[in-house]
Amino acid sequence: MAKREYHYHDLMMTKEEFIRIQDQLGLTGFDLANRIGATPDAVSKWRNGNNPIKGYIALSMRYLLLKEKIKIAKDALNSL
Repeated sequence: MAKREYHYHDLMMTKEEFIRIQDQLGLTGFDLANRIGATPDAVSKWRNGNNPIKGYIALSMRYLLLKEKIKIAKDALNSL
């Protein structure tokens, strides 16, 4: 199997995806900023589409969502 090359654009995120993930996590801009190591002002700019969402921030957002989904799945299994 060929090794996949990752490119910088693979780490981009649309403002719509950013908003969707923040909403799914149920985090305020302040709480999200603390979780990803950013400022509330930066979160506001990403939500408004004023700054590109790329690299570490895009990965962090996707990681937080995945982590939350895993927690929900574990809780569901434990309740069986």
